[in-house]
Amino acid sequence: MQQKTKGIVLANLAYNDKYSIIQVFTEESGRISYMLPRKSSKRQTLSKALFMPLSLLEIQTSCSGKREIYPLKEARSLYPLHRIYTSPIKSSLLFFIAEILTKALREAPADILLFRYLEKSILFLEETEQSIANFHILFLFRLTRFLGFPPNLSNHSGIGYFDMIEGCFVATPPIHNHYLPHDEGKILLLLEKMDFPNMALFSFSKKERFLILERIIEYFRLHIPNFTEIKSYSVLQEIFS
Repeated sequence: MQQKTKGIVLANLAYNDKYSIIQVFTEESGRISYMLPRKSSKRQTLSKALFMPLSLLEIQTSCSGKREIYPLKEARSLYPLHRIYTSPIKSSLLFFIAEILTKALREAPADILLFRYLEKSILFLEETEQSIANFHILFLFRLTRFLGFPPNLSNHSGIGYFDMIEGCFVATPPIHNHYLPHDEGKILLLLEKMDFPNMALFSFSKKERFLILERIIEYFRLHIPNFTEIKSYSVLQEIFS
């Protein structure tokens, strides 16, 4: 049986000398792995350029049986990301986000709302001409809603500490070290007010921005099993330093 679905490329990994594994978050089936020949041939019409991180594709595949890796029949680009891949800043953000998603969506089932959020975010990054210095911070903060561990800010009373394990504000410091002091906790309230159209209006210093990002990554690590080191983070530091 053949199936067509929209997909967002998470990673393109070398499998052996002949094949690569393309990891895709699809609209219909969640995260799926596809096998792609590494070398071009007369029969192989799929361009490697289609499978850059976070490329938005329409994919045709054989979905007969339950497999770990599926053959990839056809793929076409839905929205070429020309502006992103010609911008060092945008492309660095894209690779960073793709690495986060690869780790966060390891066994993700189909989730149409999450798919639409990712699609909308990628297209905004492609099309916007405003400052994107806060884009990745806002993207990750909003992503927590779809992953099931959004910060609970309803009980913030202007004082207290944000417990990153429990995901809420508490009156006294927790017995563990994973919490935000008052000054850092207040930043969560600012992030709650941000969206993509107004994010350029919120000003943070470079030091503040990287502190926020480090705390968000720590929050992800606490709530996602086996959430390992983000290798592209050091590149992001160089780009925004």
